[in-house]
Amino acid sequence: MTIKAVLFDKDGTLIDFADTFFEACSKIILQLADGDDEMAVKLAEAVGFDTTNNSCSAESEIVGGTSLTIAHLWQPLLKRDTVTGLSQELDSYFDRYTESSVTEFEFTKPTLHILGNMGVGLGVATNDSESNARHHLGGIGIENLFSFIAGYDSGHGPKPEPGMIEAFAGQLNISVNEVMMVGDSINDLVAGNNAGANTVAVTSGIADDQELRPYADHIIRDISELPDLLSQRYFSSR
Repeated sequence: MTIKAVLFDKDGTLIDFADTFFEACSKIILQLADGDDEMAVKLAEAVGFDTTNNSCSAESEIVGGTSLTIAHLWQPLLKRDTVTGLSQELDSYFDRYTESSVTEFEFTKPTLHILGNMGVGLGVATNDSESNARHHLGGIGIENLFSFIAGYDSGHGPKPEPGMIEAFAGQLNISVNEVMMVGDSINDLVAGNNAGANTVAVTSGIADDQELRPYADHIIRDISELPDLLSQRYFSSR
């Protein structure tokens, strides 16, 4: 089997999730609580976020969910008119509060350039909004390296649905089994499995190898190990 393209998750895979999002999440919770400490605790607990330590587990909706998922959990607490309106508000907050905190891994750019030189098509599939994804990728100077960038609101559905992977393969006119889905969460890997793509888990995010291994064809420390994996296992027939 030959891999012709790699579709990356963004947070925890291409950028440092904790450095980029944890402080921003705490600020958003405090802003929405509007000085109500009890409300802040309820909002944090609803999504599995620890505002004391600015951290969360791999199961938190902050890690794998969309702003729409989070809005569904917060709307009854905040008594907002609509989930959709709250979701759009959250997208705006995430854009604002992560603008200055987006942090790439040191291996991200070099690895992407190596893969590009290998002739591999590159894309991004994130459960953030597409706008947020483009702001982050553009902010660290790598947006132009990808031929496909999709968020939960791009019309292909969120992960773990297979739509983003199928759309990526369709854009490149290749089969989904010629795509490798690379991510740091169960949602990333299940999306790949649902689409029939190859899956690679990275442990550069919040989840560890024991959590990810059951869902992945391969597991590596981070994407810097991806070119060797492709060369050794998938390029022999090219």
